[in-house]
Amino acid sequence: MANRKALVTQSELTRCLKAHRDAGIPIAKTETRPDGTIVVYSIDLNRRENDNPWDKP
Repeated sequence: MANRKALVTQSELTRCLKAHRDAGIPIAKTETRPDGTIVVYSIDLNRRENDNPWDKP
């Protein structure tokens, strides 16, 4: 049985992540789907997860 061609290559993923980095978009995580789609999740700098209203005096 022959190996199949990779749907997402390392160079494609690297190019995508470098484009986000160069644009100033912080990356939280990436996901590659079985159909070859690359999903990049970014960090929302305006939202603070530690900002809980119950923690304020």
